[in-house]
Amino acid sequence: NFTGGGQLRSETSDDPFWGGKIDWLINDNHTVEFTAFSDESQTIRTSYDWDEQSRVVGANLGNTVVDRGGENYIGKYTGTFGDLTAAVMAGKSTYDLTAQAPADSTCPLAYDSRQGGLNYIGCWTNSLPEAGQDSREVYRIDLEYPVTDNHLLRFGVDNETNTSTNVRQYSGP
Repeated sequence: NFTGGGQLRSETSDDPFWGGKIDWLINDNHTVEFTAFSDESQTIRTSYDWDEQSRVVGANLGNTVVDRGGENYIGKYTGTFGDLTAAVMAGKSTYDLTAQAPADSTCPLAYDSRQGGLNYIGCWTNSLPEAGQDSREVYRIDLEYPVTDNHLLRFGVDNETNTSTNVRQYSGP
């Protein structure tokens, strides 16, 4: 990944996606479901000096660790009690938003634009270090009742809590 401004970036990641779903048919009137998956990934981004004119790759400037994704869990129960059908669901999800390098606190983001364009200067590898996470919790209850052959009454309630944190700044002291 050649970037303008004198840096070449090489990225590696080998994190697998995993997921699973289990359904339990307790009987004809009651089922339980559980779903889980993870799309967590960690990418190691190595930055190098790069001379755009000569196309020469120079010194290794260091690594930035980029964490993304998270784990997700969902449980659901569905039951029929005579004519009434009830469903209860709960879920939790997290998502990481972190990109940090060892030199983030000591190497300021700097470019030299005197020759036209933006030329990388300094020792930074991560222009905008950040640490953050999103999380989501969901709870839901649904009820369904046939009033007549042609009319169905449905009602329910849900509660969702979303929390996001993010600290982002320019690289350097």
